Amino acid sequence: IPFPFMLKGDFSGGGRQTFECTSDSGFAALLKNFNAYPAVLQEKIIGEEIGIEAFYQQGALIHFSYARPLKTVENRKFAPSKLREYTQTGALDATLLDDLRNLGRALGADGFVNISLLVAQADQKRYFFEADMRPTTWVDFPKFFGDAPAHKIKNYFRSGMTCNELAQRDA
Repeated sequence: IPFPFMLKGDFSGGGRQTFECTSDSGFAALLKNFNAYPAVLQEKIIGEEIGIEAFYQQGALIHFSYARPLKTVENRKFAPSKLREYTQTGALDATLLDDLRNLGRALGADGFVNISLLVAQADQKRYFFEADMRPTTWVDFPKFFGDAPAHKIKNYFRSGMTCNELAQRDA
């Protein structure tokens, strides 16, 4: 993987095991004290970070939200977000829905999934880099702009309704 790249411990705990490597000497210095194994190397993608809170059942997408992190805890570079700007899902590109459905099937997702992706500056492609099988504090925030996850989850368990189209925009 060419520089720059990311080195991430598998149990990062709020980004504390996430490091950006920009040179051979920086990587060598990092490895002297790095003890977060297993670890993963990832190509660094320059772009806009997006947080997605999703709910799946047996790999089927039931609900998701889409938000751009604006501030992080203690203003640390790789820390969890503490302020987000949400976009109504009806305003998004429909291919994102296909990507999220494919991701859920590939992972066999069953329950809440905290997904992170980057929209690359260079080519505007989406690069998914994390899918944690757990909810976060953000999971219920869409209810504040008319897209309550609880309603969609209830509809799934009552009638088997999955997320097959983007919700209409709420002016």
